[in-house]
Amino acid sequence: MQIDKSIKLKNVLDSKKDLYKIREFYDNYTKPTEKINYKIYCVKYEDIFDKQDELSKLLGIGKLNIVNKSSRKNNKELDNIYSDLIDEMDKNDFIIIS
Repeated sequence: MQIDKSIKLKNVLDSKKDLYKIREFYDNYTKPTEKINYKIYCVKYEDIFDKQDELSKLLGIGKLNIVNKSSRKNNKELDNIYSDLIDEMDKNDFIIIS
């Protein structure tokens, strides 16, 4: 994902707007379009650790052995700015093929 490096997190928080264009990026990869002549596999990160066998089977590859070493830092302001996108993503299936 490419972003304007002059936009800082403080700018997003102050404006309360999606200055990073994360919604646009998300829509470009999850909504089918005639411009793209190949499949895009969108994988729900929150589920990948529990459902990695399903993903490896779909892709026809061996075991992934992905270990969750991340921890999400909550930011209520960002959660509010991106609430509509977060709600949409929460409703997604584990894998979306567009």
